[in-house]
Amino acid sequence: MKEDKDLLKELLQTKFKDDVVPSSRTSFDHIFDAVQEKSDDKSSFFWYTAGVILLMLIGVVTLYYIKNSKTSKTSIEEITTEIPIQKENNILITKTEDTISNKKEDNTTIILENKTLENTTQTKKDVPAKKVDVTTLKPEDEIIEKGVITVTYTASEKYASTEYTKYNRLPDSSTIVVRKNSKVNFTATKQGYRRADITGTVFLNIKNDASEPFILFGKYCKIQITGKSFAIHSGAKADLMTLLDGSAKVVHNVTKEVRDLIPGESLRVDTNGISLLEKSPNRFAWKTGKLYYKDALVDQIINDLDENYDAKIILKNGDILNCKYSGSFEKANTTKILTGIAKSLNLQITKKDDIFIITGKGCSD
Repeated sequence: MKEDKDLLKELLQTKFKDDVVPSSRTSFDHIFDAVQEKSDDKSSFFWYTAGVILLMLIGVVTLYYIKNSKTSKTSIEEITTEIPIQKENNILITKTEDTISNKKEDNTTIILENKTLENTTQTKKDVPAKKVDVTTLKPEDEIIEKGVITVTYTASEKYASTEYTKYNRLPDSSTIVVRKNSKVNFTATKQGYRRADITGTVFLNIKNDASEPFILFGKYCKIQITGKSFAIHSGAKADLMTLLDGSAKVVHNVTKEVRDLIPGESLRVDTNGISLLEKSPNRFAWKTGKLYYKDALVDQIINDLDENYDAKIILKNGDILNCKYSGSFEKANTTKILTGIAKSLNLQITKKDDIFIITGKGCSD
């Protein structure tokens, strides 16, 4: 098989066979070598360029992999260093340095003179129970300062049906229900306890925390509660309350009289002092499901149904309000209560949509 050089030689000889000056082997060799050298130069340049591009790509990929590897590692392991700096008057301020963002900020931990540094990682289980003398606390004490938690919960004139009662979560994870026309001011105080100032009717499901006692303030008393379920109404004439679960200590604001509550007990606190109620106040029926009446006017019963169950009632005869009823209900609802009253007082009840219509003779004064 002929080499490229021999084929090219034959081609040139055929092309220039009629020329006056015949080509010589030496001249042909020079021409071929020049052409071949030019071709080699182009081939070398191509491979050189390709090699440079490949090396650049390898370098870029390597740098990208190294950078991502470092970022991933630092996002998992956050390293902080604490630099204690001695200030005047032996006050130690701890500064925290973030090695990722390289930003510095003052920590809020400040140790005063002649006090040792405490372990900031101490869990709440190690914190001793906070001792608060509820008898010395005053409703007018200044409780708000910069840094404490204060939240206000206010209910409008109307609230959702008790079937869909909404429980609000306090900052300490306790839950409350604020009935209509009621308000709660919750504060994590500077004295180290949780405080709720009550106006109106409120139910609380309290998270027990020995290190932060929970204290309610009504109009006539204050109550220190140790879990769990507690209902209170603080009104113009009296504070009414029922303990459903847990324990509570009630202190009269003026007389300083103290009364301990056990589950199921109810109290009335007014200007005359603290008195134990035989039955739970009817205004808590939406929670307890219990209503008790002894010679109660129908007017009062209808008000209770409105407060507890958002009942809509129309009386065809106003004299029905003057009738009196005695009886009790367990797991009460509007239909059950009105049916019992109608049977006792010889009244008739019809219902149109969600409105109860009561007709009958009624009672005179």
